[in-house]
Amino acid sequence: MSKGFSLIELLLVIAILVVLSSVGIYGYYSYQHKLRVEGDVHRIYLALKNMQIRAKLEKKLYCAYLQGNKTISINATETSCSYGTTVETINLHTEFNATNTPIIVNQLGVFIRLGSFYAVNEPNVTVNCVKASTFRICEGHWDENQKECVCIY
Repeated sequence: MSKGFSLIELLLVIAILVVLSSVGIYGYYSYQHKLRVEGDVHRIYLALKNMQIRAKLEKKLYCAYLQGNKTISINATETSCSYGTTVETINLHTEFNATNTPIIVNQLGVFIRLGSFYAVNEPNVTVNCVKASTFRICEGHWDENQKECVCIY
């Protein structure tokens, strides 16, 4: 009777470990990607909320633009978004699109140009868009059929 493992048994165990670890690594990267997308959505939400508060306190127009696919620029101005000074730039990990930009909030903290920022090709995350309505901002899930951000309250 032999004391030990044969070469076939060792190779079989190694093959099983390789398969299990590759499944685990894929799951980890998927989870990490989901967290990045949702983190970007939260950052945009907080930036728009901050923009709304600052507009009211400073009595200025604030405008949020999507520059390229991974950068949001927030400008402050007295009169027109075209002549604003950039007060914040948000670099994102995920590609985003926008509807009806720039999103503008007036001196009373009211959004006068409504719109959404939504992650491109990211349907499998909990929240993948931010929507600015007249008085509030919400996070939600992008409905590709209706082309709108459906808020999750």
